[in-house]
Amino acid sequence: MKVGQRVSIVVLNWNNWRDTIFLFRRLLNIDCDKLTCFIVLVDNGSTDGSVDIISKWLDNYGINYSIINEDDIKSCNENNKKYRVVIIKNQNNYGYAGGMNRGVKFSLQCLGADYVALLNNDISVNKDFLVTMYKAFNHITTGKYIGIVGPRVLDFYTGVEVGQPQVYIPLPLISFLQRFFRTLVVSSKAYRKHNYISVNRLDGCCYLVMSKVFNDVGFLKEEYFMYWEDTDFFLRVKKKGYLLVFAPVSVVRHKIGGANIRMRRINPRASYYFARNMINFIKFNYNNLEKYIVYLGAILSLPVYLCINLCYYRNIQAFKCFLFGFIKGILGETGKSI
Repeated sequence: MKVGQRVSIVVLNWNNWRDTIFLFRRLLNIDCDKLTCFIVLVDNGSTDGSVDIISKWLDNYGINYSIINEDDIKSCNENNKKYRVVIIKNQNNYGYAGGMNRGVKFSLQCLGADYVALLNNDISVNKDFLVTMYKAFNHITTGKYIGIVGPRVLDFYTGVEVGQPQVYIPLPLISFLQRFFRTLVVSSKAYRKHNYISVNRLDGCCYLVMSKVFNDVGFLKEEYFMYWEDTDFFLRVKKKGYLLVFAPVSVVRHKIGGANIRMRRINPRASYYFARNMINFIKFNYNNLEKYIVYLGAILSLPVYLCINLCYYRNIQAFKCFLFGFIKGILGETGKSI
């Protein structure tokens, strides 16, 4: 491990200070070993007083931090490197990609980060989650080719392993199809071995990126606003020749996905963006005949989604939004919508 390499941990918050503080209780006590760690919290135009509440919490625990407005990101005040936490206040909700990109760019330009970790705020992390991911980049045979490393993800409430999808098809279909085709996800046997594994996809709730990747590939595509931006990013990184590596020894726990499935909850707005951006993902990443074959697969998946929404979630509104988003995607809509 190189002494003094800088790692910036970027966390996005939008009207959810409770989860953010829960995560910070662990982040502020992680093992950075010989790394220099920064935490960059990007508040995406919250209206619930998140910045004030989180600031008071940091004050109570004696954590030194600074708050900057999004207009001041490019000024790169050297004093920001003295703080454990930097809070960036966005004026608006720029979506997941837009919010994260502001934090990543600040980390690269103002903190001089060698690596950037992108984290959802609804996760919990093990004390060594960061250093165990970082060590993959120093792997004797493949380290110099690695672009992104992701951890083992467990359901926050049950501790059950969340499957790591290995094909670029929607997650609900993977959840169904993996019962018959085990190669669609990283196997439980691979989890137990604790070896670094080269994969096609990682879980978007937490991953560590070498800074050079952003220079070569670019940032998260803000056209998505929410959903599919991480999948798109992983595919672009793979196309540039970098490896995506799964590190089972690094562990985080994710709240939302597993809880929604168990409690049969589905958000119609999320269904809209998910469907629309599934089409945009195809448009952005496939060409010619391949594109139309994938389009056909997406169209044929519609009855499956209808069945999932009606029979499992029992939410016809969610399916209507899914179908509406699907159509809007075909018509070319991108960015923020509903």
